[in-house]
Amino acid sequence: MIIAGIDPGKEGYCVALDILTKTIWKYPINFDRNGILNLDEFENEFFGKIKPDLIILEKVMGRGGWGATQTFSMGLSYGQIHLATKKIGVPYRLVIPQTWQKLIFEGITQKLPAKIKANLAYRQLFPNDPIPNLRGSKNKNENIVDALLIATYGIMKYGDGNFLPFGPFEWGE
Repeated sequence: MIIAGIDPGKEGYCVALDILTKTIWKYPINFDRNGILNLDEFENEFFGKIKPDLIILEKVMGRGGWGATQTFSMGLSYGQIHLATKKIGVPYRLVIPQTWQKLIFEGITQKLPAKIKANLAYRQLFPNDPIPNLRGSKNKNENIVDALLIATYGIMKYGDGNFLPFGPFEWGE
């Protein structure tokens, strides 16, 4: 079973997790300088090669403290990713962050910030699998971790349940 998790946003990532071959694929979501999703690349470069059985797309909403421009920009990015996901023709589910995090962060103290909890969960679920080094900001690594944990949520929620413990996995190209 292959499940893809999508952490949307301008620096978002798609990560596909194949539980049978123990392979993880990652793909950065690319927008042009005008904020328009490169639909052909999204559709062909990642989903043309990886044929997931299910896509889990994180459903995002505006956050307190965001201005109108930031909220609109995130909504525009998310809307394009949502439409592109639907266009691929693979079944997909929308999941709010609180839902996937409740399952994935089980057993981790709630007092920690979400990014620290995500890294702890990643290390618990994938103890032998370091994230490939990426050029650029550490946020890209955080987005890969989130997308991988979203895919892991999909395996745990919609898979057959015979997957734990994870690893070791290989990062595919």
